[in-house]
Amino acid sequence: MEPALGKTTSKVIALFKTRGPKKRLFGRRLVIRDIEQAEIFAQALSSPTRLKIIYYLSLHGEAGISELARKLDTTKANISMQVKKLEELGLVSVISSGKTKGKSRKIVRLNIDKVIFTFPKNNH
Repeated sequence: MEPALGKTTSKVIALFKTRGPKKRLFGRRLVIRDIEQAEIFAQALSSPTRLKIIYYLSLHGEAGISELARKLDTTKANISMQVKKLEELGLVSVISSGKTKGKSRKIVRLNIDKVIFTFPKNNH
């Protein structure tokens, strides 16, 4: 069972969204400064599907929900659920790109290209 990214982590998630350089689609760093943030980031990567989504987007820049479902051999509902969790953490963005057959097409883009862990040094 996957760990929940529930309400108790909202303070830590907010830190991901406010620290670091201005929001850009590429060239953005995620700087993790404490153990709480590291735990939340590890939770995001604990799902094989979320990890595959991040990897696929790192290679292709962006993809539609249907494309991700097809390439990762899973359902669109599962991809949508996993993308929502990644979006809550600020790791991806979802934009609507016109309509196909009366339905709006959602494009997923990776927001970061580098993760930096910087923990305080122990001076003992």
